[in-house]
Amino acid sequence: TLEVKPKPTRISKETELMSTTTKLKPLCVLVVDDNQDQAHSLSMLLENSGHDSHVCHNSQDCMDLVDRLRPDVVMLDLGMPGVTGYEIAAVIKSEDGLRHIRLFAVTGHGLPLDRIHTRLRGCDQHLLKPIAFEAVENRMQSLQNPKQATDRQPHQNQVELKNVELTI
Repeated sequence: TLEVKPKPTRISKETELMSTTTKLKPLCVLVVDDNQDQAHSLSMLLENSGHDSHVCHNSQDCMDLVDRLRPDVVMLDLGMPGVTGYEIAAVIKSEDGLRHIRLFAVTGHGLPLDRIHTRLRGCDQHLLKPIAFEAVENRMQSLQNPKQATDRQPHQNQVELKNVELTI
């Protein structure tokens, strides 16, 4: 039998440098959902993508973790019992030291008015349940590397607000 050995490949210094510079810094993500299975599943997917993910299931734990962790992203279930995700978003965006946090609304409500409502409450993204993890990854990558952001234009599921007045 004839054995064929693959040729050794040479990695140029430029390729080596490119691969080290394209590694993106992991984001600290807080997943807030009263549905424990859903929260932990999303958290595991985020961890597998290299992010530092934390989970909580109510508003009080959420605010404690936001104060302690200062996450890059909070993924908020809007329909939690008691204090809703809308109310948590409003509190986070009203605090000077927390306004930088990106808020991703996670909801089963996807009408244009729902999207406007989440934007007015301070949410940066509106993700419809069931969540397509590819969409989450794309948004995370655009936060990690804004120079290569693919969603600078409003996404087909995003609403651009211009001169909108809504009484809540």
